[in-house]
Amino acid sequence: MGKLFLKGIVFGAGFCLSVLAIVQIFFLYIENTGSMSQYGTADQTQLEMDWHKLSQEEQINAANAFLIVRYRDGEEGQKLAFVSEVHRRSPNVAIEYQAGDLYPRMHYYPENEIDTRSGAVVFFAGTPSTYRHGLYLYDDRVTGYGGMPLRVLIKKLKENA
Repeated sequence: MGKLFLKGIVFGAGFCLSVLAIVQIFFLYIENTGSMSQYGTADQTQLEMDWHKLSQEEQINAANAFLIVRYRDGEEGQKLAFVSEVHRRSPNVAIEYQAGDLYPRMHYYPENEIDTRSGAVVFFAGTPSTYRHGLYLYDDRVTGYGGMPLRVLIKKLKENA
């Protein structure tokens, strides 16, 4: 009776170790292929992590859409961001914002009374399109891109469609 019990314990332990090994291999496979990534694929996850390492041209090429937001006065001096334009690389790009929508991520409080921000550009990439980066506009120039005029940025997005 004791030997039978011992054989059962050994068999159970072996079975549990086998199941744990299979589960571990499964999760390693998922991690390496990126098939269960929050952004859909390993490439998109890498893009999210490396967005700031990309050059200006690479960011423009990687974006599949961007928003132009403009500011209105809010309470207690806050500037509220509203979507004024939505630019897509192609009409098939799905993005959840449209002109007139509030875009809280870009709200801000001016540091002083002489704030000349005319708006912001908000980049989206991936499938589904998700936020990647926002850059402020001063006199409709993208200061984060060396003062690139907004019309040039829009043209570059449309040219690379």
